[in-house]
Amino acid sequence: MSRVYGRFTIPCEGLQPGSQPTEDELRQYYAAHRDRYTERPRRSLTQIYFSPDADGDEAARTRAERALPSVLRRRVARAPELGDAFPGSIDLVDVDQDIAERLFGRSELDKAIFTAPIGDWTGPFRSGYGWHLIRVTSERASRELPFEEVRERVEQNYLDSRRGEVNQAAFHELALKYQVVEERS
Repeated sequence: MSRVYGRFTIPCEGLQPGSQPTEDELRQYYAAHRDRYTERPRRSLTQIYFSPDADGDEAARTRAERALPSVLRRRVARAPELGDAFPGSIDLVDVDQDIAERLFGRSELDKAIFTAPIGDWTGPFRSGYGWHLIRVTSERASRELPFEEVRERVEQNYLDSRRGEVNQAAFHELALKYQVVEERS
Protein backbone atom coordinates (compact mmCIF):
# COMPACT_ATOMS: atom_id res chain seq x y z
CA MET A 1 0.00 0.00 0.00
CA SER A 2 1.32 3.45 -0.89
CA ARG A 3 1.32 6.38 1.45
CA VAL A 4 -0.01 9.66 0.07
CA TYR A 5 0.77 13.08 1.48
CA GLY A 6 -0.63 16.41 0.42
CA ARG A 7 -3.59 17.19 -1.76
CA PHE A 8 -4.37 15.90 -5.19
CA THR A 9 -7.37 15.85 -7.45
CA ILE A 10 -8.51 12.89 -9.47
CA PRO A 11 -10.47 13.87 -12.57
CA CYS A 12 -13.62 11.79 -12.77
CA GLU A 13 -15.53 13.34 -15.62
CA GLY A 14 -13.84 11.08 -18.13
CA LEU A 15 -15.13 7.85 -16.66
CA GLN A 16 -17.79 6.49 -18.98
CA PRO A 17 -20.70 4.25 -18.05
CA GLY A 18 -19.86 1.72 -20.76
CA SER A 19 -22.11 0.73 -23.62
CA GLN A 20 -25.30 2.44 -24.68
CA PRO A 21 -28.34 1.14 -22.78
CA THR A 22 -30.78 -1.17 -24.48
CA GLU A 23 -34.40 -0.20 -24.97
CA ASP A 24 -35.34 -2.70 -22.26
CA GLU A 25 -32.87 -1.15 -19.77
CA LEU A 26 -34.29 2.30 -20.46
CA ARG A 27 -37.85 1.10 -19.97
CA GLN A 28 -36.87 -0.59 -16.70
CA TYR A 29 -35.18 2.63 -15.54
CA TYR A 30 -38.27 4.63 -16.53
CA ALA A 31 -40.53 2.24 -14.59
CA ALA A 32 -38.30 2.42 -11.50
CA HIS A 33 -38.23 6.25 -11.55
CA ARG A 34 -41.77 7.13 -12.68
CA ASP A 35 -41.94 10.10 -10.29
CA ARG A 36 -39.26 11.85 -12.38
CA TYR A 37 -41.47 11.59 -15.43
CA THR A 38 -44.74 12.79 -13.99
CA GLU A 39 -45.94 16.26 -14.83
CA ARG A 40 -47.25 18.12 -11.80
CA PRO A 41 -50.76 19.62 -11.72
CA ARG A 42 -51.05 22.99 -13.45
CA ARG A 43 -53.56 25.77 -13.10
CA SER A 44 -54.44 28.88 -15.05
CA LEU A 45 -55.81 31.95 -13.29
CA THR A 46 -56.49 35.63 -13.37
CA GLN A 47 -55.87 37.98 -10.47
CA ILE A 48 -56.63 41.38 -9.04
CA TYR A 49 -53.67 42.86 -7.22
CA PHE A 50 -53.65 45.31 -4.29
CA SER A 51 -50.33 46.98 -3.56
CA PRO A 52 -49.33 47.99 -0.03
CA ASP A 53 -46.91 50.61 -1.39
CA ALA A 54 -49.24 53.61 -1.37
CA ASP A 55 -51.31 53.12 1.76
CA GLY A 56 -49.77 50.24 3.72
CA ASP A 57 -50.41 46.55 4.11
CA GLU A 58 -53.63 46.68 6.13
CA ALA A 59 -55.21 49.24 3.81
CA ALA A 60 -54.32 47.11 0.77
CA ARG A 61 -55.89 44.08 2.43
CA THR A 62 -59.02 46.07 3.27
CA ARG A 63 -59.33 47.23 -0.34
CA ALA A 64 -59.03 43.61 -1.48
CA GLU A 65 -61.66 42.46 1.03
CA ARG A 66 -64.05 45.18 -0.21
CA ALA A 67 -63.49 44.28 -3.87
CA LEU A 68 -64.29 40.57 -3.41
CA PRO A 69 -68.09 40.94 -2.92
CA SER A 70 -68.22 43.21 -5.96
CA VAL A 71 -66.60 40.69 -8.33
CA LEU A 72 -68.70 37.87 -6.88
CA ARG A 73 -71.92 39.84 -7.33
CA ARG A 74 -71.02 41.00 -10.85
CA ARG A 75 -69.79 37.49 -11.83
CA VAL A 76 -66.96 38.96 -13.91
CA ALA A 77 -64.27 36.78 -15.46
CA ARG A 78 -61.57 39.47 -15.18
CA ALA A 79 -61.36 42.75 -13.31
CA PRO A 80 -57.77 44.00 -13.02
CA GLU A 81 -59.07 47.59 -13.04
CA LEU A 82 -60.44 47.09 -9.52
CA GLY A 83 -56.92 46.74 -8.16
CA ASP A 84 -53.48 48.21 -8.72
CA ALA A 85 -50.99 47.70 -11.52
CA PHE A 86 -49.17 44.41 -11.01
CA PRO A 87 -45.47 44.18 -11.97
CA GLY A 88 -46.08 40.88 -13.79
CA SER A 89 -48.89 39.32 -15.74
CA ILE A 90 -52.46 39.47 -14.46
CA ASP A 91 -53.36 36.27 -16.32
CA LEU A 92 -51.23 33.19 -15.68
CA VAL A 93 -51.41 30.05 -17.79
CA ASP A 94 -50.34 26.51 -16.83
CA VAL A 95 -48.65 27.42 -13.56
CA ASP A 96 -47.25 24.53 -11.52
CA GLN A 97 -46.19 24.71 -7.87
CA ASP A 98 -42.58 25.55 -8.72
CA ILE A 99 -43.60 28.42 -10.99
CA ALA A 100 -46.06 29.74 -8.38
CA GLU A 101 -43.29 29.79 -5.75
CA ARG A 102 -40.87 31.52 -8.12
CA LEU A 103 -43.47 34.15 -9.01
CA PHE A 104 -44.90 34.84 -5.56
CA GLY A 105 -42.48 33.32 -3.05
CA ARG A 106 -43.62 30.83 -0.45
CA SER A 107 -46.77 32.53 0.61
CA GLU A 108 -50.50 32.21 1.14
CA LEU A 109 -50.98 32.88 -2.54
CA ASP A 110 -48.76 30.15 -3.97
CA LYS A 111 -50.67 27.59 -1.88
CA ALA A 112 -54.11 29.08 -2.63
CA ILE A 113 -53.55 28.77 -6.37
CA PHE A 114 -53.75 24.99 -5.94
CA THR A 115 -56.53 24.83 -3.36
CA ALA A 116 -58.94 27.51 -4.60
CA PRO A 117 -62.09 26.32 -6.33
CA ILE A 118 -62.17 26.60 -10.11
CA GLY A 119 -64.30 29.41 -11.48
CA ASP A 120 -64.88 31.40 -8.26
CA TRP A 121 -63.13 34.52 -7.03
CA THR A 122 -61.36 33.91 -3.70
CA GLY A 123 -59.04 35.79 -1.42
CA PRO A 124 -57.48 37.96 -0.41
CA PHE A 125 -54.21 36.07 -0.28
CA ARG A 126 -50.84 37.55 0.69
CA SER A 127 -47.72 37.26 -1.45
CA GLY A 128 -44.37 39.01 -1.33
CA TYR A 129 -45.89 41.73 -3.53
CA GLY A 130 -49.07 42.45 -1.61
CA TRP A 131 -52.66 41.15 -1.64
CA HIS A 132 -54.41 39.25 -4.39
CA LEU A 133 -57.88 38.09 -5.33
CA ILE A 134 -57.68 35.12 -7.68
CA ARG A 135 -60.01 33.25 -9.99
CA VAL A 136 -58.70 29.88 -11.12
CA THR A 137 -59.92 29.42 -14.68
CA SER A 138 -58.72 25.90 -15.44
CA GLU A 139 -56.75 22.98 -14.13
CA ARG A 140 -54.67 20.32 -15.80
CA ALA A 141 -54.27 17.28 -13.59
CA SER A 142 -50.98 15.60 -12.86
CA ARG A 143 -50.09 13.09 -15.56
CA GLU A 144 -47.47 10.48 -16.16
CA LEU A 145 -45.51 11.35 -19.28
CA PRO A 146 -45.39 8.47 -21.76
CA PHE A 147 -42.00 6.80 -22.21
CA GLU A 148 -41.89 7.80 -25.89
CA GLU A 149 -42.34 11.46 -24.94
CA VAL A 150 -39.44 11.47 -22.45
CA ARG A 151 -37.18 8.80 -23.94
CA GLU A 152 -34.21 11.16 -24.45
CA ARG A 153 -34.50 12.45 -20.89
CA VAL A 154 -34.72 8.87 -19.56
CA GLU A 155 -31.60 7.94 -21.51
CA GLN A 156 -29.68 10.96 -20.18
CA ASN A 157 -30.80 10.21 -16.61
CA TYR A 158 -29.85 6.55 -17.04
CA LEU A 159 -26.38 7.46 -18.38
CA ASP A 160 -25.84 9.99 -15.56
CA SER A 161 -26.83 7.36 -13.01
CA ARG A 162 -24.53 4.73 -14.56
CA ARG A 163 -21.67 7.27 -14.74
CA GLY A 164 -22.11 7.91 -11.00
CA GLU A 165 -21.99 4.17 -10.29
CA VAL A 166 -18.88 3.72 -12.46
CA ASN A 167 -17.18 6.70 -10.78
CA GLN A 168 -17.98 5.37 -7.31
CA ALA A 169 -16.62 1.93 -8.18
CA ALA A 170 -13.44 3.46 -9.66
CA PHE A 171 -12.88 5.61 -6.56
CA HIS A 172 -13.42 2.59 -4.34
CA GLU A 173 -10.81 0.61 -6.33
CA LEU A 174 -8.43 3.57 -6.18
CA ALA A 175 -8.89 3.97 -2.44
CA LEU A 176 -7.93 0.34 -1.88
CA LYS A 177 -4.48 1.10 -3.36
CA TYR A 178 -3.67 4.04 -1.09
CA GLN A 179 -3.62 4.94 2.53
CA VAL A 180 -4.95 8.43 2.97
CA VAL A 181 -3.35 10.31 5.84
CA GLU A 182 -4.91 13.54 7.02
CA GLU A 183 -2.37 16.21 7.86
CA ARG A 184 -3.28 18.31 10.87
CA SER A 185 -1.87 21.78 11.22
